[in-house]
Amino acid sequence: MRSASQEKGVYFEDGLVIHAESNQREDGLAHYLLDLGSVDVALLEAALKQVAPGRQLGTILLEMGAFSEQELNRARLSLVERIVVSVFELEQGTYLFQTAASPSPTPGRSPPT
Repeated sequence: MRSASQEKGVYFEDGLVIHAESNQREDGLAHYLLDLGSVDVALLEAALKQVAPGRQLGTILLEMGAFSEQELNRARLSLVERIVVSVFELEQGTYLFQTAASPSPTPGRSPPT
């Protein structure tokens, strides 16, 4: 879905949402965890310094002991739900429907990982 400066993608498999992504900063995992109060700025900054190709924020936070895997998965699921709901809140925009497309990280988008 594209509207003005927003781009959001929702991926389905067998009728179920399996992934959602957005180019909006507030839809990224870091911003979301700060909003929830699940991490403080110092911890998040330390984790973000370690993010690199192949080293995602969620994995780093797990390694730092900031979350259990279950807590992180719950946060990721909640973030995906938030992105999906936000697509329906758009009042205008364009969309593209594709079959057999798989979710893959796209430059400029923030997958909830």
